[in-house]
Amino acid sequence: MKTSAWQTDGKKASEIIREKIRQAGGQIEVISFNRKQRYDITATGDSFTCPKLPIAFGFEVFDVIVSLLQRLGGKAKKGSGRERVGHEKCSGDTVVGAIALEYLGEQEGEWACDPISVLAAVLDWAGIAANERGRIRLLP
Repeated sequence: MKTSAWQTDGKKASEIIREKIRQAGGQIEVISFNRKQRYDITATGDSFTCPKLPIAFGFEVFDVIVSLLQRLGGKAKKGSGRERVGHEKCSGDTVVGAIALEYLGEQEGEWACDPISVLAAVLDWAGIAANERGRIRLLP
């Protein structure tokens, strides 16, 4: 798994988010880009769960996303998990594609899961990246 060099006060995105959730008592609620969905996030040690996610994710997934944003000049298309990995909307230069390839270890041609709405909302809540229409933008 790749991790990012992006840090604030010597901490990676994964560490910042883990600590903020811990400080909130282990549970947070984040809101989708369009403000229509609310997602309940629960930290469980080195991972977190949400009823809207198909699996528990390790906090390192945020380092993968931030690393992609850095490589692409601070912003990336969210992408779509409704496509196979490697498809234009699920390529390695989209957030969904990077998660599939770099975090989940999926191969091109396999179906990807689509955790982007929840993960982008968490990054926005933590003040690490702005959750925008169709893309995520790294904040300074």
